[in-house]
Amino acid sequence: MLGVLATHLLHDHLGLPTRSISNDLSSLAEVNFAQPGKYYEPHADEANSSRTSPSLTLSCPPTPAPEHDCSAPQAHVCGWTGCGQGFPSCDDLTAHINAVHVGSGKAHYDCRWEGCTRHGDNGFASKQKICRHLQSHTGHRPFQCKTCNQNFSEAATLAQHMRRHTQEKPYICDFPGCGKSFAITGALTIHKRTHNGHKPFKCTYCERAFAESSNLSKHVTSDTHWGATVLLQRTRLR
Repeated sequence: MLGVLATHLLHDHLGLPTRSISNDLSSLAEVNFAQPGKYYEPHADEANSSRTSPSLTLSCPPTPAPEHDCSAPQAHVCGWTGCGQGFPSCDDLTAHINAVHVGSGKAHYDCRWEGCTRHGDNGFASKQKICRHLQSHTGHRPFQCKTCNQNFSEAATLAQHMRRHTQEKPYICDFPGCGKSFAITGALTIHKRTHNGHKPFKCTYCERAFAESSNLSKHVTSDTHWGATVLLQRTRLR
Protein backbone atom coordinates (compact mmCIF):
# COMPACT_ATOMS: atom_id res chain seq x y z
CA MET A 1 0.00 0.00 0.00
CA LEU A 2 2.82 2.38 0.90
CA GLY A 3 4.54 1.63 -2.39
CA VAL A 4 1.43 2.46 -4.42
CA LEU A 5 0.92 5.73 -2.54
CA ALA A 6 4.56 6.75 -2.87
CA THR A 7 4.56 5.95 -6.59
CA HIS A 8 1.46 8.08 -7.06
CA LEU A 9 2.92 11.02 -5.15
CA LEU A 10 6.33 10.95 -6.80
CA HIS A 11 5.09 10.35 -10.35
CA ASP A 12 1.83 12.32 -10.54
CA HIS A 13 2.72 15.20 -8.21
CA LEU A 14 6.50 15.49 -8.51
CA GLY A 15 7.04 14.30 -12.09
CA LEU A 16 9.78 11.78 -11.31
CA PRO A 17 10.37 9.02 -13.90
CA THR A 18 8.90 5.61 -13.08
CA ARG A 19 12.27 3.83 -13.26
CA SER A 20 13.77 6.21 -10.70
CA ILE A 21 10.77 5.71 -8.45
CA SER A 22 11.15 1.91 -8.62
CA ASN A 23 14.78 2.14 -7.55
CA ASP A 24 13.89 4.39 -4.64
CA LEU A 25 10.97 2.24 -3.53
CA SER A 26 13.25 -0.80 -3.37
CA SER A 27 15.22 0.99 -0.65
CA LEU A 28 12.24 2.43 1.21
CA ALA A 29 12.16 -0.69 3.37
CA GLU A 30 15.48 0.47 4.80
CA VAL A 31 13.84 3.52 6.34
CA ASN A 32 13.57 3.15 10.09
CA PHE A 33 9.90 3.99 10.70
CA ALA A 34 10.42 3.70 14.45
CA GLN A 35 12.51 6.87 14.30
CA PRO A 36 10.87 9.38 11.94
CA GLY A 37 13.40 11.70 10.39
CA LYS A 38 16.18 9.12 10.17
CA TYR A 39 17.29 7.14 7.13
CA TYR A 40 19.00 3.85 7.94
CA GLU A 41 21.40 2.10 5.60
CA PRO A 42 22.37 -1.38 6.84
CA HIS A 43 25.92 -1.32 5.43
CA ALA A 44 26.83 2.24 6.41
CA ASP A 45 28.81 1.06 9.45
CA GLU A 46 31.00 -1.39 7.57
CA ALA A 47 34.66 -0.44 7.42
CA ASN A 48 34.84 -1.02 3.66
CA SER A 49 31.71 0.99 2.90
CA SER A 50 32.35 3.51 0.11
CA ARG A 51 29.73 5.96 1.34
CA THR A 52 27.51 6.79 4.26
CA SER A 53 23.91 7.82 4.06
CA PRO A 54 23.10 11.29 5.41
CA SER A 55 20.56 11.67 8.16
CA LEU A 56 17.37 13.22 6.81
CA THR A 57 15.34 15.57 8.96
CA LEU A 58 11.75 15.95 7.83
CA SER A 59 10.62 19.55 8.28
CA CYS A 60 11.63 19.58 11.93
CA PRO A 61 12.39 22.89 13.64
CA PRO A 62 16.04 23.51 14.50
CA THR A 63 17.22 22.66 18.00
CA PRO A 64 17.30 25.85 20.07
CA ALA A 65 20.77 27.14 20.94
CA PRO A 66 21.81 26.74 24.59
CA GLU A 67 21.15 29.71 26.84
CA HIS A 68 23.92 32.27 26.50
CA ASP A 69 26.11 32.76 29.58
CA CYS A 70 27.39 36.34 29.60
CA SER A 71 29.64 35.56 32.57
CA ALA A 72 31.67 33.00 30.63
CA PRO A 73 34.91 34.50 29.20
CA GLN A 74 34.74 32.42 26.03
CA ALA A 75 31.29 33.87 25.30
CA HIS A 76 32.82 37.16 24.19
CA VAL A 77 35.17 35.89 21.48
CA CYS A 78 34.50 37.03 17.93
CA GLY A 79 33.83 34.03 15.71
CA TRP A 80 34.15 35.92 12.44
CA THR A 81 36.44 34.01 10.08
CA GLY A 82 40.05 35.01 10.74
CA CYS A 83 39.29 37.21 13.76
CA GLY A 84 39.10 35.48 17.16
CA GLN A 85 39.45 38.72 19.15
CA GLY A 86 38.13 38.63 22.73
CA PHE A 87 36.08 41.27 24.57
CA PRO A 88 35.06 41.94 28.18
CA SER A 89 31.30 42.06 27.48
CA CYS A 90 28.58 41.20 24.98
CA ASP A 91 28.07 44.89 24.25
CA ASP A 92 31.74 45.33 23.34
CA LEU A 93 31.69 42.23 21.13
CA THR A 94 28.55 43.42 19.34
CA ALA A 95 30.01 46.90 18.78
CA HIS A 96 33.17 45.32 17.34
CA ILE A 97 31.23 43.09 14.93
CA ASN A 98 29.07 45.97 13.69
CA ALA A 99 31.99 48.37 13.18
CA VAL A 100 34.71 46.06 11.90
CA HIS A 101 32.95 43.21 10.12
CA VAL A 102 29.41 44.27 9.19
CA GLY A 103 29.86 47.93 8.27
CA SER A 104 27.02 50.03 6.85
CA GLY A 105 25.61 51.56 3.68
CA LYS A 106 25.85 48.33 1.68
CA ALA A 107 23.39 46.79 -0.74
CA HIS A 108 24.27 43.30 0.50
CA TYR A 109 25.65 41.86 3.75
CA ASP A 110 27.43 38.53 4.25
CA CYS A 111 27.83 36.66 7.52
CA ARG A 112 31.30 35.16 7.73
CA TRP A 113 30.92 33.62 11.18
CA GLU A 114 32.74 30.29 11.35
CA GLY A 115 30.46 27.54 10.06
CA CYS A 116 27.68 29.89 8.93
CA THR A 117 26.28 29.65 5.40
CA ARG A 118 24.46 32.99 5.30
CA HIS A 119 26.60 34.64 2.64
CA GLY A 120 26.56 35.04 -1.12
CA ASP A 121 23.10 34.28 -2.49
CA ASN A 122 22.07 33.37 1.05
CA GLY A 123 23.15 36.72 2.55
CA PHE A 124 21.14 39.71 3.77
CA ALA A 125 19.62 42.74 2.07
CA SER A 126 19.85 45.05 5.09
CA LYS A 127 22.07 45.73 8.09
CA GLN A 128 19.13 45.28 10.44
CA LYS A 129 18.59 41.72 9.25
CA ILE A 130 22.22 40.63 9.53
CA CYS A 131 22.51 42.22 12.99
CA ARG A 132 19.45 40.28 14.10
CA HIS A 133 20.94 37.12 12.62
CA LEU A 134 24.29 37.65 14.37
CA GLN A 135 22.55 37.50 17.73
CA SER A 136 21.99 33.81 17.01
CA HIS A 137 25.79 33.42 17.01
CA THR A 138 26.70 35.70 19.91
CA GLY A 139 23.65 34.92 22.06
CA HIS A 140 23.42 38.63 22.86
CA ARG A 141 19.97 39.52 24.22
CA PRO A 142 20.22 43.06 25.60
CA PHE A 143 16.52 43.61 26.40
CA GLN A 144 15.51 42.22 29.79
CA CYS A 145 12.05 41.82 31.29
CA LYS A 146 12.03 43.55 34.70
CA THR A 147 9.30 41.21 35.92
CA CYS A 148 10.80 37.77 35.23
CA ASN A 149 14.37 38.66 34.10
CA GLN A 150 13.99 36.87 30.76
CA ASN A 151 16.20 38.35 28.03
CA PHE A 152 15.30 39.16 24.43
CA SER A 153 17.22 40.14 21.31
CA GLU A 154 14.83 42.91 20.25
CA ALA A 155 12.78 45.59 21.99
CA ALA A 156 9.69 44.62 19.99
CA THR A 157 9.93 41.02 21.21
CA LEU A 158 10.24 42.23 24.80
CA ALA A 159 7.16 44.43 24.32
CA GLN A 160 5.17 41.41 23.12
CA HIS A 161 6.42 39.38 26.08
CA MET A 162 5.39 42.07 28.57
CA ARG A 163 1.76 41.65 27.48
CA ARG A 164 1.84 38.21 29.10
CA HIS A 165 2.37 39.94 32.41
CA THR A 166 -0.02 42.84 31.83
CA GLN A 167 -2.67 40.75 30.01
CA GLU A 168 -2.92 43.57 27.48
CA LYS A 169 -4.52 42.55 24.16
CA PRO A 170 -4.56 45.60 21.92
CA TYR A 171 -5.25 43.84 18.60
CA ILE A 172 -9.00 43.37 18.13
CA CYS A 173 -10.78 41.37 15.42
CA ASP A 174 -13.02 43.65 13.38
CA PHE A 175 -15.16 40.88 11.90
CA PRO A 176 -18.86 41.65 12.57
CA GLY A 177 -20.00 40.03 15.80
CA CYS A 178 -16.54 38.76 16.85
CA GLY A 179 -14.48 41.29 18.81
CA LYS A 180 -11.85 38.83 20.08
CA SER A 181 -8.59 40.48 21.11
CA PHE A 182 -4.97 39.35 20.93
CA ALA A 183 -1.59 40.30 22.35
CA ILE A 184 0.29 40.16 19.03
CA THR A 185 -0.62 40.95 15.43
CA GLY A 186 0.39 37.49 14.22
CA ALA A 187 -2.21 35.82 16.43
CA LEU A 188 -4.89 38.17 15.09
CA THR A 189 -3.87 37.39 11.50
CA ILE A 190 -4.21 33.65 12.10
CA HIS A 191 -7.53 34.14 13.88
CA LYS A 192 -8.99 36.13 10.98
CA ARG A 193 -8.50 33.12 8.74
CA THR A 194 -11.26 31.37 10.67
CA HIS A 195 -13.57 34.04 9.26
CA ASN A 196 -12.25 34.51 5.73
CA GLY A 197 -11.22 30.90 5.09
CA HIS A 198 -7.75 31.90 3.88
CA LYS A 199 -5.34 28.94 3.92
CA PRO A 200 -2.00 30.11 2.49
CA PHE A 201 0.07 27.07 3.48
CA LYS A 202 -0.38 24.42 0.78
CA CYS A 203 0.80 20.81 0.87
CA THR A 204 3.33 19.85 -1.80
CA TYR A 205 1.99 16.32 -2.08
CA CYS A 206 -1.80 16.76 -2.11
CA GLU A 207 -4.56 19.35 -2.43
CA ARG A 208 -4.86 20.18 1.27
CA ALA A 209 -4.08 23.65 2.60
CA PHE A 210 -3.81 25.09 6.10
CA ALA A 211 -4.28 28.38 7.91
CA GLU A 212 -1.17 27.84 10.06
CA SER A 213 2.31 26.70 9.02
CA SER A 214 2.58 24.45 12.09
CA ASN A 215 -0.46 22.46 10.96
CA LEU A 216 1.08 22.01 7.51
CA SER A 217 4.29 20.70 9.11
CA LYS A 218 2.30 18.18 11.16
CA HIS A 219 0.41 17.08 8.05
CA VAL A 220 3.55 16.61 5.91
CA THR A 221 5.37 14.60 8.59
CA SER A 222 2.34 12.43 9.36
CA ASP A 223 1.95 8.84 8.15
CA THR A 224 0.13 10.16 5.06
CA HIS A 225 3.20 11.64 3.36
CA TRP A 226 6.17 10.58 5.47
CA GLY A 227 7.51 7.88 3.13
CA ALA A 228 7.24 10.13 0.08
CA THR A 229 9.04 12.93 1.93
CA VAL A 230 11.98 10.61 2.64
CA LEU A 231 12.22 9.65 -1.02
CA LEU A 232 11.96 13.26 -2.18
CA GLN A 233 14.77 14.41 0.10
CA ARG A 234 16.95 11.50 -1.00
CA THR A 235 16.37 12.54 -4.61
CA ARG A 236 17.42 16.13 -3.84
CA LEU A 237 20.66 14.92 -2.24
CA ARG A 238 21.77 13.05 -5.36
